[in-house]
Amino acid sequence: MALKPEEYKKRVERLRELKKVHNEEWLTMNVADEYYKKASTLDGNNALDVGKRRRSRIELQERYDLLAIGAINILNGQNITDYVDKYHRIKNLIVSPGRQNE
Repeated sequence: MALKPEEYKKRVERLRELKKVHNEEWLTMNVADEYYKKASTLDGNNALDVGKRRRSRIELQERYDLLAIGAINILNGQNITDYVDKYHRIKNLIVSPGRQNE
């Protein structure tokens, strides 16, 4: 189902605003995989947000403008393609025809 023109314009404007406040670096699959591999070798591979794993999470958040839950999920190897796709769409102003409240 195609978006109505006014809804499309609204979504593009939202993407522009998100892009405007974003840091210079953008999350890619290679970056996400690198952080996931690094996290999987830390502290016996437990999922606790402590020590080096916490520092990796904070670095990922600050460097790529991720929310804490996104950074944690990437370190745990969960939903990586979803996060990469989200930031690809913001960077390139690609409107997703998905959910109406997206």
